Amino acid sequence: MSRNDSRKDTTEWWVWAGAALILLLVAVIRIRLLNLPLERDEGEYAYIGQLLLQGVAPFKLAYTMKLPGTPAAYALIMAFFGQSSAGIHLGLLLFNAATVYFIYLLAKKLLGIQGALIAAVTYAVMSVSPGVFGLSAHATQFVAFFATAGLFSFLRAAESRRAANFFLSGLLLGLAFMMKQPGLFFSAMGVFLIVWFEIQVLKVPHYVRKPPFNWQRCGSRLAIFLSGVFLPFGLTCLLLAWAGVFGRFWFWVFTCASAYGGRVPGSLGANLLFNYFGGGSGPDVIFWLLAGFAIAMMLFDRRPGDRKVILLTFLAVSIIAVCPGFYFRYHYFVLALPAVALLVGYCVTLLCGGVGKAGYGPNAQTIPAMALFFICAIALASRADVLLKDSPAEASHAMFGTDNPFAESPEIARYIRDHTGKDDKIAVIGSEPQICFYSRRHSATGYIYTYSLMEPTPLADGMQKEMMREIEIAKPAMLVLVKLPLSWLQTEESETNVLDWRDKFCRDFYDYRGVINFSTNAPAEFHWSNDCARYIPEDGQYIGVLQRKPAPQASVR
Repeated sequence: MSRNDSRKDTTEWWVWAGAALILLLVAVIRIRLLNLPLERDEGEYAYIGQLLLQGVAPFKLAYTMKLPGTPAAYALIMAFFGQSSAGIHLGLLLFNAATVYFIYLLAKKLLGIQGALIAAVTYAVMSVSPGVFGLSAHATQFVAFFATAGLFSFLRAAESRRAANFFLSGLLLGLAFMMKQPGLFFSAMGVFLIVWFEIQVLKVPHYVRKPPFNWQRCGSRLAIFLSGVFLPFGLTCLLLAWAGVFGRFWFWVFTCASAYGGRVPGSLGANLLFNYFGGGSGPDVIFWLLAGFAIAMMLFDRRPGDRKVILLTFLAVSIIAVCPGFYFRYHYFVLALPAVALLVGYCVTLLCGGVGKAGYGPNAQTIPAMALFFICAIALASRADVLLKDSPAEASHAMFGTDNPFAESPEIARYIRDHTGKDDKIAVIGSEPQICFYSRRHSATGYIYTYSLMEPTPLADGMQKEMMREIEIAKPAMLVLVKLPLSWLQTEESETNVLDWRDKFCRDFYDYRGVINFSTNAPAEFHWSNDCARYIPEDGQYIGVLQRKPAPQASVR
């Protein structure tokens, strides 16, 4: 072996070792925090998934504006790993690892091995970040998996020209849509790329007669691809119609969601976006800057090839998927992370000596890659308190604040489970569906979220009346009264009928058995007793656990 060969092997070993160490650290972080308490989005998916495992169709006992793909994924995870926060987060770990793997395969095709390692490590670090609530199993994590797998399958289809691969790509991208509505934009990416690759066939030297656009071939591929895209949605519609809940599904996912979406003013949306990049993203902002630098380099790179079109198209649809409604909640940015990771791989690979090179050059050419791994390590170390030191409950408080009841929900649910029968119903008046999941009790109302009741839309009044009617008819054995602003998001324009009814209904038919007081930057205080109502704070920020009063006995003469 020559000296140069030995040097080449050494540099290759260091790059692989650096990537392996970062990926191992990310895995350790996820395993350490498997018991992270579920937040309310996770609680929604987990409760509906739990109902699915019991044979209850979505939208029958729980209403949601989201497509049922993510609850189905939860049900699958819980069937294997158990109905617990640890089981759900173990499933997230596996989905996340699969996404990292597909990003590696994608980048290997587009950038070479070194670019693949860089992209995979970048995504692993960014997707575990508290800046995108990466430890929670949000729907965006599942969209990222299916979108990445779908794009990889599309590239295989473009190479092999096999109909089965085009169908598989469409199926995977259709599943991305089923996880969350913005996933539909990734299907649009597939349509664009099919047409683009067909146009590329026409690029021949000017002295050669150009062939006509093959409409038949392009149309055939589009038809096969789109049949895969629409298959999951079509089957879902048929199953929900068979279960007798199609009308409610359509109302919530399309009618109600369209009324709810787009209500954020442009100025507020801009502020939310600034909040993320101004502080929420933390050290991850350097990865976004590298992605921007990659775009600038692409503009000056005049070499032919489809690589730039694929990367830029993937980035464009990812950004569009983040933007609907202009809510810009932190976990929405997960949708853009695969594309950002690929662009970081492109950028660093160019600095290492060129895109698409199979091997590693002189030792100096690996310095940018090792520098990127060092940045990844710094990004993880900067959040060491949450990722490496805090207990799961402490990590929940650090990420979501002490005025969200996520860490306290398991104890509340435990009390409910100990004081009710398995067939009893409960009502959580607020947006805390994780309590229903933990307690393993059915909700007396399908309104497991109350945000839609507070929205100033024409639908709000009817929804409030329906929720009140469902609870009054069900007469739940226990009631959880949530008086926390973040569980309602009430505005000056909100209808308040349900709030007035809530207080009177509790006073007339229920007694307090528990009061959990919440305050900013302090742990919650639990009070369990028959006279716990005296612990209700003056500022009204608490959760009350109430038990139904005994029915009055008829007098006997």
